[in-house]
Amino acid sequence: MTSLEPSQASRIRRTVLAGLLLFWAALGHAASREEILPILQMVDYIGVDYPEFVRDGKVLNEAEYAEQREFSADVVRRVAALPDSTGKAGLADQARALQAAVTDKAPGQRIQGLTAQITQALLAHYPIAITPARTPDPNRGAQSFQAQCASCHGGEGRGDGPAAAALNPAPTDFHDLARRNQRSLLSYYNTITLGVPGTAMPSFSQLSEAERWALVFHVGQLAYGPAEQDAGTALWAKDPAARQLIGDMTALVQLTPAALAGRDPARATAILAAALANPVLLEPRKEQALMTAHEQLEIVRMAYRNGDRNGAARAALSAYLDGFELAEATLAASDTTLMRHIEADMMALRNAVRDGEEIAALDQRIDRLHAAISQAEDRIAAGEGSAAATFGGSFLILFREGLEAILVLAAMFAFLKKSGRTEGLVYLHIGWIGALVLGLATWFAATYLIDISGASREVTEGLTALLAMVILVGVGLWLHNKSYASRWQQYIAGQMQAAMGRGGLRAIGLLSFLSVYREAFETVLFYRALWSQGQHPAILAGMAVALLLLGIIAIALFRFSVRLPIRQFFSFSAALIGVLAIIFAGQGISALQAAGWIGSESVRFIHIPMLGIYPTAQTLSAQALVVLLILAGVAYNHWSPSRPAPATGH
Repeated sequence: MTSLEPSQASRIRRTVLAGLLLFWAALGHAASREEILPILQMVDYIGVDYPEFVRDGKVLNEAEYAEQREFSADVVRRVAALPDSTGKAGLADQARALQAAVTDKAPGQRIQGLTAQITQALLAHYPIAITPARTPDPNRGAQSFQAQCASCHGGEGRGDGPAAAALNPAPTDFHDLARRNQRSLLSYYNTITLGVPGTAMPSFSQLSEAERWALVFHVGQLAYGPAEQDAGTALWAKDPAARQLIGDMTALVQLTPAALAGRDPARATAILAAALANPVLLEPRKEQALMTAHEQLEIVRMAYRNGDRNGAARAALSAYLDGFELAEATLAASDTTLMRHIEADMMALRNAVRDGEEIAALDQRIDRLHAAISQAEDRIAAGEGSAAATFGGSFLILFREGLEAILVLAAMFAFLKKSGRTEGLVYLHIGWIGALVLGLATWFAATYLIDISGASREVTEGLTALLAMVILVGVGLWLHNKSYASRWQQYIAGQMQAAMGRGGLRAIGLLSFLSVYREAFETVLFYRALWSQGQHPAILAGMAVALLLLGIIAIALFRFSVRLPIRQFFSFSAALIGVLAIIFAGQGISALQAAGWIGSESVRFIHIPMLGIYPTAQTLSAQALVVLLILAGVAYNHWSPSRPAPATGH
């Protein structure tokens, strides 16, 4: 089998119904592990075993060949039974091609290529959790092996245990390099979890997930000796390029030694042996996000040279969203100029891929980005000792994401209190509390269930921002309408229920939810990445300072608002909400641009992300449109024939 790049499993997610709660929809469309794991297991066995029993078009073992044909037919049936998805038809074609190749006694290399394609497509279109939730413990795995496996596989895993002589087929010799080179850790996990029907290999599903993964890592490293492990550990410590061969735990469990050797024959065995014997090496490091950016940039280069512009575009998105963006806050704390430079160059690369730039020019762009990202690694590394960069990154993440939500909530809270509609506070509180609860659920899902891709994150944020913007424009114009004293008196006199009935209160609740969840969704994912980098006291301190400052701002806004006379209160609130609508419009379009949903045309203009101002024609046009809508609404409120004559008073 061939390995999947880290971004391939993370790219394939579902979009939300009406643009809300994207990844929950992804969960609803995904096939279950019980459907996917057996297919992966059968495909793996065909890819590994077939070349041993069919060579040069001749069957060397009829019983084993019959099993290969049975497995290939079962793969076709199981794929046909999967839930519908955009990739199901292509996956079904690949499964039928595999069945036909097995029937025709095709060469082993052809079979292995087909099984690799099926594995890759299956995990892309039906993503499941395939990465250990905790770093496996090698000592625990060794103990489990002696207790559960040694009787058949032998104490050293050579297939020579006391019960081995009576077994047919014989137990696997885990020191067999030829066989080990074709097997991924995921294939071992499937075997341990499901067993092998028709053989003495039972299912060990009674073991916990952590126990099974520990056992997998022990079995996977048996083919390598201490010398290879020591050499790999030394490489890991001093050679960042060697670490990039594997990348992270998700890549490792899908990787076969043969695929790794194809990338770097000289270092593959040593670096793999070290990672298997000491999996803590794969725990995220400070530079992990930037390593992902480096890796995806090389995928852009290769895909573009091969004429795969769609693949290059996806990798370019992943280089930013799954890589660099997760390190932006930390880098901004030490070098904002460099952060902005890389961000702009990442966008320029995506545009260059879209526009079909010459290969040589694109190569130069990628080389410049590699150099800039290496600079970023140095800047981040320089700040590790003092923890100032981590504190700054933690503060900026929460303050940046929380300020807009605080402004919306404070304005709505003050309005409900000042207008006497205190029953509406229930809707307001349900909205933001529900958003925080769902934000925690997002963190749990992203940590233990699925890998939420950067594109999914940006699409969710973008669509919720635009939906919130629509509601803000409506609420803001309603508040502006009430800034006229005579209209406020009419409202108080008897039209309150009609103007702000349950539908209006529910709209406030929805706005409360959207304003908080769009920030919480991204915040928890950024903090998840930041937390994995260490410096936990600095992270908590940054969060505490941001929360304190946000609380002060919220209290100040509330007290200032409720002390204003009625007319000034509504005018102030309408202006604040109008500004927020303009900000949300820019941020929503920018997020959809980052996800590749909307094109991006750079223009010479200021760049202030906190205000939703980005130097692109699309974001500025969207904000200009919102400004025109607001101005039109204000003009209508002012000149409407139904408006009573202005009254004196507040």
